[in-house]
Amino acid sequence: QNSLFVEYQVKTLKMFFKDPYNLIIIDNNISFDSVDTDMLLHICETEKLIYIKAPSNYYQNKESFDSSMKLGTTMSWVFNNVAKKRETKYFGILDHDCFLIKNFSIVPYLDRMGMYGRICESVHKPGARNLHVTCNFFRYDLVKDLPMDFRASHEYQLDTGGANFDVLYKDYNAYAYKLHLITYRYAPQDVNRKDSVQHYEIIDRVWFHLAASTHDQLVGDGAYKLIYFRGFLDARLNLETYHI
Repeated sequence: QNSLFVEYQVKTLKMFFKDPYNLIIIDNNISFDSVDTDMLLHICETEKLIYIKAPSNYYQNKESFDSSMKLGTTMSWVFNNVAKKRETKYFGILDHDCFLIKNFSIVPYLDRMGMYGRICESVHKPGARNLHVTCNFFRYDLVKDLPMDFRASHEYQLDTGGANFDVLYKDYNAYAYKLHLITYRYAPQDVNRKDSVQHYEIIDRVWFHLAASTHDQLVGDGAYKLIYFRGFLDARLNLETYHI
C-alpha cells in the first residue's frame, strides 16, 4: 500500500503544507513488492518528486527482520546521505502513514525550538524519551554535528528514534516539546491484530496517523482501515477545495 500512501501524502502536503519544501520519497521496501515500487516510480515521475532507493540493511532479512530497526537504520542512512549532503536549513521525516489534514507551517516553530515531533516516553526507564519518526522535523544546524541514530533503543525500550536519546533528547526539556495527541478507535470496541490496537492518532491537531499500517496489518478485517483512511482524507481535501 506504500504507493497509495504516497499518493495521499502528495495530495495533502500540496494542500496544507504552507512552507516551501522539496519532497523526497525514500523506498526501503523495494525487495518486498516490485509492483508497488513501479507505482511509486510512476507517482514520482508524474509529480516530479525525487525518488531514492534505500540500501538493504540487516534488519530487512527474513531471519533478522525487525520493522522498527529496519526503518531506523534507513532513517540514519537518510540523515547521513541526504540531509547532510543537501545541508538544507530544515529537514523532516514523515512515516509513510502520516498525513496533514489542516494548514501547517513548521518554520517559525523550528526557528524557535529546533525540533518538532511526537514525544514517546519509556515506561521502563523514567525520563528516557524520543521524537518518533511518525512526523518529525529538525533545524539542520541543531543536529548537523551529532551522530544521529534513528534506530530503536532496547536499552531504554524506546521505538524508532530511541537511540537518539543519549545523542540529543536527554539535553532538552521534554515538556517544552509536548504535542497535543488524541487517539480514536476505528470501531466502537478495540480490535486487535497481532497485538496492535486498531486506532488512529491526531497529532498536534494537524496530522492524521493511520497507525499499525504494515502490510500484514491491512489484510482481512484490517482492510477496513484503508477505507476509513481514504474517506477521511478525501473529505478533508474536498472541504478545503470547495471551502465548505
